[in-house]
Amino acid sequence: MMIKMNDVGESNGELAFWLDGKLISHLRKDSPKGVFIFDKFLPNKSGEGVVWDHSTGERRSLPEVPGGSPFPGFNWRTTQELNVNFVWLYVYLTQGSGGHANEIWFDDVVIATDYIGPLR
Repeated sequence: MMIKMNDVGESNGELAFWLDGKLISHLRKDSPKGVFIFDKFLPNKSGEGVVWDHSTGERRSLPEVPGGSPFPGFNWRTTQELNVNFVWLYVYLTQGSGGHANEIWFDDVVIATDYIGPLR
């Protein structure tokens, strides 16, 4: 996972994920194109979107844009002093069926300031 903080006053923050060294998602200002369905951005999709308008307390339709709308970027912070200061390994699990144990194991976790790639 990679997170890049935005410049204050800009929505140019980024978020990217790799799995076994393969980039599976990179969200940044104007890329990729897609559609919002409430809190989910669906990259490489088009169609009418919908978001929740907190000012009116109602859903608001987003017009269909051929090829999808550019991702708006992230506005993670409003002050220069705010930066990434912790990592929380977290997973959501639902109740398993009888006799089934839901387990998540984390191993080889590395915190770095540059991409280091998968272990070989």
